[in-house]
Amino acid sequence: MKKQLIASIIIFTFAFLFSQSFEEHKSIHQIEWEAHLNDPEQHVFYKNSVVSVDPLQQRDPNGPQLTHAVFGYLPDWKYTSAPQYFDYSVLSHIALFDFTVSTAGNITGYPSGWPDNWLNMMNTAHANGTKLIMCIVEFNDDDIHAIINSSTASNNFYQNVANILTTYNLDGVNIDFEGPQIADRGAPMNSFMQGLTNYIKTNVGSEQEISFAGPAVNWSGWDLPGLVNACDYVFIMGYAYWYNGSSVTGPSAPITGASINLEQTLNNSDNGYGSCDKSKIILGLPYYGNKWKVSYSQRSTVNATTLATGSSVVYATAKDYYANYGRQWSTKYEDAWTYYQSGDDWYQAWCNDAQALDAKEKLVFTYGLMGTGMWALGYDEEHNELWEVLRENFLEFEDSLMLDNFEDGLGHFYRQPDYSGSCKGISSESWSDTSSETSYIDEHSLKIVLKDDTSSSEDWKIRLLSGQGTPGYNVQFPRTRELHFALRTNQSGMEVAVLIDDGISELESSLRLAVLGDNNWHTYSVRLDSAELWTNYYNGDGAINTDYITLDALMFYAPQQLADRIVYLDAVEALAVEDPIEPGIEILPQRFQLYPNYPNPFNSSTTLHYAIPENSDVNIELYSINGRRVSTLINAYHTAGDYRISWNSNTAPSGIYIAVMQVNGHIVSSQKLMLVK
Repeated sequence: MKKQLIASIIIFTFAFLFSQSFEEHKSIHQIEWEAHLNDPEQHVFYKNSVVSVDPLQQRDPNGPQLTHAVFGYLPDWKYTSAPQYFDYSVLSHIALFDFTVSTAGNITGYPSGWPDNWLNMMNTAHANGTKLIMCIVEFNDDDIHAIINSSTASNNFYQNVANILTTYNLDGVNIDFEGPQIADRGAPMNSFMQGLTNYIKTNVGSEQEISFAGPAVNWSGWDLPGLVNACDYVFIMGYAYWYNGSSVTGPSAPITGASINLEQTLNNSDNGYGSCDKSKIILGLPYYGNKWKVSYSQRSTVNATTLATGSSVVYATAKDYYANYGRQWSTKYEDAWTYYQSGDDWYQAWCNDAQALDAKEKLVFTYGLMGTGMWALGYDEEHNELWEVLRENFLEFEDSLMLDNFEDGLGHFYRQPDYSGSCKGISSESWSDTSSETSYIDEHSLKIVLKDDTSSSEDWKIRLLSGQGTPGYNVQFPRTRELHFALRTNQSGMEVAVLIDDGISELESSLRLAVLGDNNWHTYSVRLDSAELWTNYYNGDGAINTDYITLDALMFYAPQQLADRIVYLDAVEALAVEDPIEPGIEILPQRFQLYPNYPNPFNSSTTLHYAIPENSDVNIELYSINGRRVSTLINAYHTAGDYRISWNSNTAPSGIYIAVMQVNGHIVSSQKLMLVK
C-alpha cells in the first residue's frame, strides 16, 4: 500500500456575524487525501523499475498557442477516468498527485498504479508538450519539521527526488507541505525550497521546474515573497475560503464580497501575495464546491446558517444539481449555487460553473500572473464547458490553423484506415504513408492506397482517422472555421465527407462532396458553423453545437471495384471565416412537441427532436406498427429546453415504427418512422 497513515478528523468551529469569519483549516488536498487513504489500492507495479516515458516534445507549432500556464492536479483516485477528457492543448502542467516522504527524506509512497497504469497518459502528455510534475505531500507538522530542519534528511530528500525525476523523465517537482509549525513557515521552509531548487537544477537539469503549493492566506509566519523567490513559481491554493465546516453557506473561492477573497489574496501584502513577484504565481481555482444542510426558512438565502457539517461537491455533480433544481447566481460573490430538498431536509450547494470560473481566470490578466490551475483534473468528468472557458482565455488561434501538412513535425493522419467496422469493401492490405511523389504544398503529401476486399461485394467506405479518432490526440479549434483540404486522384466516382467530434462520442458528418478524378490537385472545404451541412454519424444530433471541436476523420466513399484506388491528401487546415454564423439565441419552446425524425426514411440510425417548455418527467418509447414496444429511448426528468436523441436500429427489421412521447404520464405527441434496410 502506498500510504501508511492513520487519519485524524479535526472539527473546526467558526464564528459568524453577518458574513463568514475565516480561520486556518485543512485544505481540500488534505481532506480528500485522507478520505481516500482506505480506498482499495490498485497494484503498484515495480516502483523501482525503469519505464519508458517518452521525452517532452515541443508544442505543435501549427496548433493553437497557449499564452499562460494551466497547471492541473491529477489525484490518483481520478487517473483512470480523467485523462480521456483532457484537452492537452490548453494544459501546460499535470501534477501527479501524490508521492509521500518519510522524516528521513525517503520517498515511501507512490500514486496508485504507479508507474505502469500512468504510462499511457504520461506519454500522451509529453507528445503534446504538457509537462509532468511530481507532487510530494506531507500534512503532519512534526514530520515537516523533521524533514526541513535536518540537513541530512533534506539532502537525502533532494537526492531521492532527483532520482525519480530522472528515472521517469519528469519535468519538475511540486511540494505540497501543508500546515507546518509557525516557526517553520518562514526561513526554514524557504531555505529548504531554495536548497531543493539548487540541487535539482544542478544535478538533473536547469529546465526542471520547482514549485510549492502555497496557502491562499498567510494566517501567520509565512514569508511569501521569500517563498516565491526560492521556487520557479508558487501555486496558490485559491479555494476553501468556505469549507464543509463553515457556519454559513458560501462559495469556495469568492472574488469579492467577503473579508477574505481572491482579490485580497493577490493584493494584500500582510496576509496575501501583494508584495510577491506576480509573474511567478499560478492562481489555483476549485473545480469543486460544498453543500450544507440548511433550514426551510433560509433555503433560498445566501449565507444561510448551516445545520451540520457539509461535504464536497465536484463540478460534475453540481452541474446536475443546477439542471435539476435551478441555478441561482450570487451577485455578492459572483458565484453559482442552488438549493434543493432531499427527503425531509433542505440543502444549499455552491460550486463554480463556467461563468464564475471565467471571471476568476481573468484575474491572471489583471494581475499579470504566470497562469491558472485547478483542483482537480477530472472533477468535471465528460463535461466540456470548463475546458471551453480555458480555451477562450488562454489559447490563441491563427487565422490559418494547419492541422496536417505531412511534413516533419507532429502529424495526425500517419495511420492506416480504420478496420474496426468503420471501413467496408476494402482489404486490410490497404495502406497510407507520406510520399514525395506529388504534393499540394511543400514537399510531401499522404498517399492512400486502397485495395478491394475480394470477398465482399459492398461499396467502399473508408474512415481515415485523424489522431486515432481520439479528441485528446487532435487539435481543438473553434467551430467558426472552414475546413480545407486538397485531394488528387485519377479515378472518378469517389465522394468525401468530414467527420467532426463535437462532444465525447458525438460524431457529426458533413454532406458528401464529389471528388474530381482528373489526376490534378483540387481543394475541398466544409463550413463548420453551417447547420444545414451536417448530419448525425454516430451518437450525435446532426449539428455542430459546441464552441470547440476536433477533426475526427475524413470519410471516403466509392463504388465497388476490383482495381486499386490511389488518393493523395495534403494541406488539411482550419481557416477562420470572415462572417461566422452565430448560434441562434436559445428560446424556450412554447409547447410539448415531438418533431419528425431525420433522416426519414433511414437505414441505420435516425434522430428525434423534442421540445419541453417546462420541467417535466419525459418518456419516449418506440413501438412497432402492430403495437409491440421495441425500445425505451428516454425516461428521465428534463428541465425546459430542446432535446435530441438518436435511435440506432441495429437488428430491427425494416418497417414502420411509432415514437410516442409521454410527459408526466400523459401522451402528448407521436411520430411515424420508416426503417428501410
